[in-house]
This record gives sequence, structure tokens and C-alpha cells, in this order.
Amino acid sequence: MRPAIGDSETAAVLVIVDGELYVMGSNGLTSTIYHPLAFKPSKKIKELIEHGIDFRHVAADMLQTYAGDRLFLLVGEDQVSLVAEKLLSQSAHWQGLLPVQRNFVYRMHAKWNYDDSITLERLLNVLPCVMGNSNSIHRISSRS
Repeated sequence: MRPAIGDSETAAVLVIVDGELYVMGSNGLTSTIYHPLAFKPSKKIKELIEHGIDFRHVAADMLQTYAGDRLFLLVGEDQVSLVAEKLLSQSAHWQGLLPVQRNFVYRMHAKWNYDDSITLERLLNVLPCVMGNSNSIHRISSRS
């Protein structure tokens, strides 16, 4: 992943499931993107990881605290999550985030938020495609 990102770029993984917003700490997709050859966690997410916190429920007004240079937004396909995503994306809190303004938000299905070996192997093929697309907002199915 290194050629596509800078040496000190940070990233955050946000997940919307059952209409609730979470920031990921030391579990799921973060086990891939916080690899030594990939992104670094933002300062606040690094604190979560150091305390062994897998994820934390957050409100939209707290996103600025956790956001990195890039955001990975994983969304469940249930109707409640899709509505929550739409409301979030229209909010001033979301629009004020630097990665949103820079078009560095990568949207994926919430099913990618696992850290089993099969998912991790598949992510190695999927993530370069996600990040390489100039549109930046993606709907990546769970079966790529």
C-alpha cells in the first residue's frame, strides 16, 4: 500500500451498523490498514489501541477528534444504517472533516470489518482498487 500514501499519513475506520456510528480501534479493518507499510492511526485512535479498545461508539460531533488524513467508512446494508449514513453525510460535522473536503473517504461494505485471514487476504487485493479510484467513494461488495 505504501506507494499510494505518504510516510506519515493517518487514517480512521468508521463503521455504521444498525444505524450506530463507531470508530474502530484495534480490530477489524484496522488490522490491515495500520500495518507498518500502510497508514498510522490518528492520535486519538492510537490511544484506543494502546488501551486495547476494539471500537468505540461515537457521535458525529466527535468525529473531528478521531479523523485521520483519510477515512474508511464501512456501512451495513440494513435500511437503518443506510439512512444513518445519509444523515451523517449531510451533516455539518461530516462536511467539516478534512478528508471529506479532500475527497479521501473510502466507502466499503461493513462486512469488510473482520480480521480473519481470508478477509485480510482479500483486502490486499481490494484496497489498492478502492484507493486508486479517483472517485474515492466506493461501494465495495462483500464478495470481491
